[in-house]
Amino acid sequence: MLRYALLITVAFGTLCFSTCQVMPEQLVSLFTDEGEVIRYGGEYLRTYALDCVFAAIHFCFGGYFCGSEHSGTPFIHSVISVLCIRIPGAYLTTVLFPATLLPMGLAAPMGSFLSALICIYFYRRIRRGETVRTV
Repeated sequence: MLRYALLITVAFGTLCFSTCQVMPEQLVSLFTDEGEVIRYGGEYLRTYALDCVFAAIHFCFGGYFCGSEHSGTPFIHSVISVLCIRIPGAYLTTVLFPATLLPMGLAAPMGSFLSALICIYFYRRIRRGETVRTV
């Protein structure tokens, strides 16, 4: 079941990401008609949309871990992602690139990518029958 969940959510996430690459400004304009907001929102959405793919992976694994009595694992990868990548990444990109939101949009996908890697690591350990103590 995990395999099917991953296939479906990654496929849908890839479709969302692709749509955001082709028409980010049009998507933002559904919510506002302010030109500057649309321009900056489009920049941000173009990079942030990659999170649709990586978040799909770690959300599926999170459900798997909770269902297999390893509920501490989603907590751990989420905390590491937020504290080590998402918050510092968003802050640093606003300091280093104050004129654009394009780099800031990468903070979330990079955090989700790290979460996905952590999930794959724990999943492999669990499948090999190793004891995994998370909390």
